[in-house]
Amino acid sequence: NNLYDALNPDKLNIEAKYFLILNIEESISPTFITITGASGRNKITLNVKYELKNLENAKTIASGSSSANDSYNVTANRYATFTSEEYLRENLTKLLSQSIRDSLVNDFIEIKKECSEKKDDKYFICPIFMP
Repeated sequence: NNLYDALNPDKLNIEAKYFLILNIEESISPTFITITGASGRNKITLNVKYELKNLENAKTIASGSSSANDSYNVTANRYATFTSEEYLRENLTKLLSQSIRDSLVNDFIEIKKECSEKKDDKYFICPIFMP
């Protein structure tokens, strides 16, 4: 949802030309161990690999990855720990959404430049303007 909001902030309802495949990996690891041997602080790392494809022919237009991490306190109150983890995860997904959006914008700019430069090359097919 965060990525959808980043890519379409005005909630425009238009026909899709591309589809985005996301592969999300999450890991949680302790960063601080208490005297009792329990975790006192956990680190969440989110890694996202993305691939943007043309909807008509499934040809890959752009791909990349983004990663974000942060940590939260683990308390004796399980609900407090759970809400801290969820709050952190939401913030990380917002960061990743902006990062992926920015990467896709950069990818489109570079592709458009390449398409403009190779306009007269009869063997080059611009991936964003394919029939």
